[in-house]
Amino acid sequence: MDVDFLSDIDDAELAGLLEEDGFELSRDDIQVRVNNGLTQVSFAQQRLWFLQLLEPEDTSYNLLRVYKIQGKIRLNLFECAFEQVIARHQVLNCRFEENNTGLYQVELDKLATLECIDLSKVDESKRKSRLQQIRRTESNRAFKLAHESSIRMSLIIYSKDEAYLMLHLHHIVTDAWSTDIMFRDFAAYYSAIHTKSEVLLPQLPVQYADYAAWQKNFLTGEKLNQQLEYWLDYVNGVPSTLELVCDMPRPLFQSNEGALQLFTLTDKLSKQIRAFSLQTSVNIFTIFMAAWQVLLRQKSGSQNKFLIGVPNANRHRIEVEELIGCFINTQVYKADFTRVNTVQELIMQINQDAAKAQDFQDLPFDLLVDKLNVDRDVGRSPLFQTMFNFETKSVVVAQQVDTLPGIKIEAISEPHCTAKFELTLNVYDSKQLFNCDIEYATALFKGESIDRLVEDYQALLKQIITKPTQDLRTLSLLSDEQVSALRPFEQQ
Repeated sequence: MDVDFLSDIDDAELAGLLEEDGFELSRDDIQVRVNNGLTQVSFAQQRLWFLQLLEPEDTSYNLLRVYKIQGKIRLNLFECAFEQVIARHQVLNCRFEENNTGLYQVELDKLATLECIDLSKVDESKRKSRLQQIRRTESNRAFKLAHESSIRMSLIIYSKDEAYLMLHLHHIVTDAWSTDIMFRDFAAYYSAIHTKSEVLLPQLPVQYADYAAWQKNFLTGEKLNQQLEYWLDYVNGVPSTLELVCDMPRPLFQSNEGALQLFTLTDKLSKQIRAFSLQTSVNIFTIFMAAWQVLLRQKSGSQNKFLIGVPNANRHRIEVEELIGCFINTQVYKADFTRVNTVQELIMQINQDAAKAQDFQDLPFDLLVDKLNVDRDVGRSPLFQTMFNFETKSVVVAQQVDTLPGIKIEAISEPHCTAKFELTLNVYDSKQLFNCDIEYATALFKGESIDRLVEDYQALLKQIITKPTQDLRTLSLLSDEQVSALRPFEQQ
């Protein structure tokens, strides 16, 4: 083939010529889209847009991060660094527009800017309460997705050498993986600007909009049918509701009011779980999921079949690993106690389900819900009401942020007051201890009940790793200490 003229033709013509000459081009690769003025959205963005339309003032899908900064506060460095981050990730500089042909991303004329709020001149006795008021106001402020950027940034100057950075994003443009990327990129730009050196970041092969366009084209025909066929068969015959025993009567309409109960596994139990995982070649995810399934079964009066939602990072394609955006997809895992009798059998079942879930991870959750035609209940979420999330903490990103020139950054936990589902268990693997939390709907559960739930869960974890051949029906919610305390009474 004569290649002298290749620079004068577009990608489509080039692809055709290559295929004519016997070259096979993968249709699975994400390509840079042709910009025709209309930028498609992903399936995840469509879902979040729909949820926001239902409840415009809802903040359940807002992600607010607050960081304490100590050192020499140079506003211009923060402004320039975040300007570069937003320019690098185009999804952060758009609004959303719906017309009779669909929903689209629309690029904004002006990049979002960092707002500076100076509290250093406020009376010291009132400064702390003023800071808390600003944080509360921002956390309760919904995004107007059709009219503004989905990111808001504020730098609150508290004193000469102390400030607070607030980053507020809507889930429609971000996810947990993206949080790490944002801070890694921010750290790289901040350091480069400060030292007047080159930015050491890999070039992005595509943008989020390219992924969205690819997703819509990829999930068609046989590929879509294969994905749908697996998941429809997998959930067939499983009830779409889990009848948990609640403290309060279930309200007619589902509420997003919630709270968070934090707990950390002991060093001893954490080491035992890791040792069990190594000895049995069982994934740590599976161990925690097994205990969660058993606990939910016991808290539902022994319901033998139900579904649990599991977030999937959906970053298995190399082109999107470095992108900020909403890639996360929700998958459903089936708890089926009619087919297993022992802990070991339950673990094997979850292992098999997890492997299959990875093989069929491209199907967006909403397509499955639509195909199932699930009866909508305003008091419950469709298909499942509980979630399980397992994450590995990013130590590298934390180190990068902590070592920024001239400043120290420390993440501050925000008060938690929302719950997307009735119960959500989050497990964070720090490579040492396991830090966990349970997000729960306060319209259904009291704090004391969640305290007991935490104790019961840890008791089950210990039994699962120490007695894997045990009959599931004999698993106890009592800890070793509680069992020992009861023995004298049993002997009377």
